[in-house]
Amino acid sequence: MAVFAHPDDEFTISPLLAKYAKERHTIYLVIATKGELGVTEHAKIPACDTLALKRAGEAACSCEKLGIKPLVYSDLVMATDIAIDDSITKLPQRHKLTPHGMVYSLYWLATADYQDPSIVAGLKPSDSWTTKIDIGSVPVVQVYLNGLDNGRYKTYIEYGKTANGNPFSVWQRSTQISGWISTNIESTEREGKTEYAGEIEITDQLKTITLRKRPSDTASIRVFSIIFEKIGRHH
Repeated sequence: MAVFAHPDDEFTISPLLAKYAKERHTIYLVIATKGELGVTEHAKIPACDTLALKRAGEAACSCEKLGIKPLVYSDLVMATDIAIDDSITKLPQRHKLTPHGMVYSLYWLATADYQDPSIVAGLKPSDSWTTKIDIGSVPVVQVYLNGLDNGRYKTYIEYGKTANGNPFSVWQRSTQISGWISTNIESTEREGKTEYAGEIEITDQLKTITLRKRPSDTASIRVFSIIFEKIGRHH
């Protein structure tokens, strides 16, 4: 497995990757970021999601030419964080994060629309998913949990109805925490449905969760709040 920070970093050892692939070794290429800030003067593409999609296509082409497995991305992002507030409302043994206090990053062509008291994150399917990126789900929005102390938490998400009703799921890095949650539910503009998503681990190195969609779906995820209940130690 070859792991690099940015798309096109693999060229530094591409002869070695091609050699091992030719010898019928199984080679995986893992890239930590999408490279949307990797601006070069000759390319004439500004730092944006379009650049990320372009570089994804180039990396997939590189895999094909080298004869190695399709590209795998990690959850890391280069994008500038979109921050409203960095506070988590703390309740006794329970922590409630509302859109007012969310710090988040959007992936690729994702959008976010604040509709008090909820926030709606959206992402349409893209032709760029045909670039042989080996993924079973597409990240839409990553939420930062810097206000939580380290430890394990039961996680609940209060979500609302959306027009397309397509499901979403909650992830922590490459681990799927929840099942696929349908948004084809009965709810109002002021109040949603609360569902248990699963357990997460908060550490100094891991303070995020990610909402993902299926690659072929148009995502529209309405979130009213995310609730975290710390799991205490039993003596």
